[in-house]
Amino acid sequence: MGAFEVLSEPGPRLSGETIREVGSVFGSYVDSDRQAPMHDALADLVAEPMSPDQLLNAVVGLANVTSLVVLTLGQTDEAAADLTRGVVARSAHASTEGVFPQGPEDPLHAEAQAFILRVFGAIDDEDLPTEVDGRLLVALAAYGDAAVVLADRLGIPRSVLGPALSEAAARM
Repeated sequence: MGAFEVLSEPGPRLSGETIREVGSVFGSYVDSDRQAPMHDALADLVAEPMSPDQLLNAVVGLANVTSLVVLTLGQTDEAAADLTRGVVARSAHASTEGVFPQGPEDPLHAEAQAFILRVFGAIDDEDLPTEVDGRLLVALAAYGDAAVVLADRLGIPRSVLGPALSEAAARM
């Protein structure tokens, strides 16, 4: 049985329990020396495979973990929102070739940011995309990995960050 087994069976589009479990698993990947822990987690998720009914739960779980990393860096909702729109977005765009084919103005940036920013109360629910696809998971993984790299540069140990993320995601 895989780490993302909860997503292998069909389920409700939005399930708090599933979202928390998925977020916890994504958070656990940070406690490693992986260069791109969120992309590695995403590769494992896809390998299991995921039921199409679970896509939104996976998106929200990954967005929650990414927002927690950014909040750790920014310390306030406002600063975290600014980091998401600024340095994390630029880093996600620059470090992950092909994810945002239309450049910095690619609509996928806005979609990924919307799911992250909702945690900070920086957008309204009606600003969230009405449809999601697998490309959004890849974009969120790029944002998550960019935030983890920034945490590395700031000297936040992954051995502390990973377990804290898993625990916080499990309680969201």
